Amino acid sequence: MRKYLKNYMWVILFVIFSTGSYFIGFKPGLVIYSNFKEFFIEMISFIPFIFIIIGLFDVWVPKEMLEKHIGRESGVKGIF
Repeated sequence: MRKYLKNYMWVILFVIFSTGSYFIGFKPGLVIYSNFKEFFIEMISFIPFIFIIIGLFDVWVPKEMLEKHIGRESGVKGIF
């Protein structure tokens, strides 16, 4: 439990401070909340589409073809 709290302490502090500053009416807190809300709504709108595209790519494109073009043996061509 302590390791979990230690890893996510900055997230917990962010939520506490932004929520507190929103309710107090602190101007930077209101701006942080507004920016976070806009960003969250924007991300939620296209992340499912990205996951679907990645899943289809994983199913449709054979791993051997990817290894041939971007694997260890591709050389300089794989970098570009």
